[in-house]
Amino acid sequence: MNDNLTVVTGIWDLKRHEAGEGFKRAFSHYIEHFKKLLKTDYNLFIYIEKEYEHIIWESGRSRENTFVIIKSSSEFKDSFPFYNQVKKIREDESWLNQTSWLRESTQATLDLYNPMVMSKMFSNKLPSATDAYIIFFN
Repeated sequence: MNDNLTVVTGIWDLKRHEAGEGFKRAFSHYIEHFKKLLKTDYNLFIYIEKEYEHIIWESGRSRENTFVIIKSSSEFKDSFPFYNQVKKIREDESWLNQTSWLRESTQATLDLYNPMVMSKMFSNKLPSATDAYIIFFN
């Protein structure tokens, strides 16, 4: 194990199964890959919804190298300061018509997708448990 490395991740059900054609994906796909990450011996810093926290501890993760922050997906709407501006852009016809795939994309069809992606830059407020971080959101 590399004690100087912490992987930061987050997992939320953003309703990807409701995305446009070609962009749909079941949440179980993310859970399956999240479980693989949990099997590593890296230090993990995990943002997760309360209803999925049990997956972490059922995997056998140690509380010594696993840090959890409960974060509801609704916080991307309620607490993301630019939610309304992003919503206005993603619903704008001139934006949607820029390229053929955009209208069906996760960026256009899922209201929380862009705020989640744009919130990554605010995830750097972490305890300094290690010397290096890898930011990795599911």
